[in-house]
Amino acid sequence: MVIMGLQFSRQVLKEDFKTGLKDIDDAQQEGHGPNTFDPSVHIRDYDAVVLPVFTVTARDYVRITGQVKGDGSPACFSNVEETRIPDLKKWCHHLTEASRMRAARGFREHLTTFSRSIIAFLESVGEISSRFPVSPGSAVTAEHGSSPSCAKHVGPADDVQVPRLVKFEGVFRKLADDCVAGLQDQFRTVLQKKFAAGATHAAGGAVETADSFAASMRWNTYRATVSRYGSWHRDLNEELSSPLMRRIARPWAMLFSTDLFAPFEEAALNAARKVIEDAVKFAAPDLQERAQSQCHLSMEEVQLALKEMVEAAWEAMNDEQKEVTRRVTPYIKEKLAEGYDSAMAEQGKGSDARRKAIIRDRIADLVEDDLFIGATDVLMNGLIKALQAVGEELHKSLIELGNKIEVSLSILWELDIGGDPEQAKVREDVATTVHELLHQLSLREAAA
Repeated sequence: MVIMGLQFSRQVLKEDFKTGLKDIDDAQQEGHGPNTFDPSVHIRDYDAVVLPVFTVTARDYVRITGQVKGDGSPACFSNVEETRIPDLKKWCHHLTEASRMRAARGFREHLTTFSRSIIAFLESVGEISSRFPVSPGSAVTAEHGSSPSCAKHVGPADDVQVPRLVKFEGVFRKLADDCVAGLQDQFRTVLQKKFAAGATHAAGGAVETADSFAASMRWNTYRATVSRYGSWHRDLNEELSSPLMRRIARPWAMLFSTDLFAPFEEAALNAARKVIEDAVKFAAPDLQERAQSQCHLSMEEVQLALKEMVEAAWEAMNDEQKEVTRRVTPYIKEKLAEGYDSAMAEQGKGSDARRKAIIRDRIADLVEDDLFIGATDVLMNGLIKALQAVGEELHKSLIELGNKIEVSLSILWELDIGGDPEQAKVREDVATTVHELLHQLSLREAAA
């Protein structure tokens, strides 16, 4: 009997979800074209929408598995499967499968690229030395207008310096700034009209929402709700904001389902490629073949670093946009605070009616003062601030990327340390270990 009741509850919850989803879709379609909207036309197959629902009992699960000694026997179920907790655990594990696979692939790519860079260094020791007459700073100098003939020629006695890419900080800063500016324009283009339509829709029904809210409960419940600034068993502030949030839900979700950082990734990749190619261009003639090989390896490292950078930026932006959507209800609560205080000051005979009238009038006045336009400003300003924070992180990451390029190219100017037999033995041992690691990685990649 209990199991049948749980099955019925799961079915009801699934149907409620489908109904709510259709309501959101209908509101979106009506917003696009009120004159052509037909609620009988479905934009998706709602029968194919299956919401996973788990009606679980933690108490019986704990008792059946014996996690607490002396806790007694289960009340309803006789085996673990009937509690549905194993199914819930499997579902939660399934939800993380994509991210775990992505993390595993990223780690394998990172380890492979790092191992190749070690092999490249070990194989080049003794081949590249300070006797080649090109300054490591030539590539950077050439970027700012100098010619190859201006390159400093170094001899064995000269100090060999690592090429510095700090002068490219302006380029990296521009990349981050352009990314932020482009996304700001995209957000405004996609969302601003939807925000305006949603604000108009919410404003049109705000007073009616307040009236139905007040009429749906006893006077003492309403008073308790007002004393808690609109939020108790139900939340008036949230119910006022719901029409706006429903109207913008679909375009908001579609915007954040796109690859927002693809243009940035492409621009950063091109900038890094130019830095590397300029450095290679000014390597000594005897090192050109080696420099080209190192250029290819450096680009692999850059691509991997950019991929990790964009994934981190996307995760940060995704988390921030979720947080931004939670600011509308507190904003409305803050605007209504004066009305709540005034309503609670009412005492004596007829205070319940006066209290409701004060809240109603306060909402009407705020609607006249563009309450919901202000709410959309909260959303847009939140997104802009989130973008600016992500842009700063991108700038820092790009500077780190420049350091990666610098380290990767520095091998072209390493001193000749190949004559020490003890060093040669250590290098040989390390190379053997790293080659074995690469072999194991290739086997796992093939198996995947």
